Amino acid sequence: MYKILGLFLCLFFPTNLYAQEAALPTLASQQLSLLAEKILENTPEHTHFEKGSHFAWVVLSDIQDNSTALNDEVIKQLKEHYTVYLTKQALPDKLLMKDGNGRLTRYDDGFMFSFKMTWAAKDTIRIDYSDWESNQAGGGHWEKYQWIGSEWKIIEKSVLVVS
Repeated sequence: MYKILGLFLCLFFPTNLYAQEAALPTLASQQLSLLAEKILENTPEHTHFEKGSHFAWVVLSDIQDNSTALNDEVIKQLKEHYTVYLTKQALPDKLLMKDGNGRLTRYDDGFMFSFKMTWAAKDTIRIDYSDWESNQAGGGHWEKYQWIGSEWKIIEKSVLVVS
């Protein structure tokens, strides 16, 4: 019975099992920098907005489970392109477009972005992405990257879901 349970867990939760059973590798500075570049390639301008679109600012959401080093590198690179807010509470009211009942309907010239990194194997990372711009614009997907030679290569990815 335990073998069947173990097989079930390996088939349906392989990422979590690796993280629990093995010591997690540490990313070198080059790996962090290149992974942050991959993460920035998954902001909405690059995934589901018209080519040439650009936002002025980004607010990060739910990134606390990532390593501090990765978050710091992503924030550093985001600041080269946007004004960066680290929490939704830090957003000025003028950036929040609300309906007559005071409910948030969209952001003015910005977006909320989250990414979550998990280890899939000793040289393979999965990153889950989500973004939100308005009640009618948001997206989510994941990509798996493997460190091959001196770069992160996409080895698998989900379908992009856009509202």
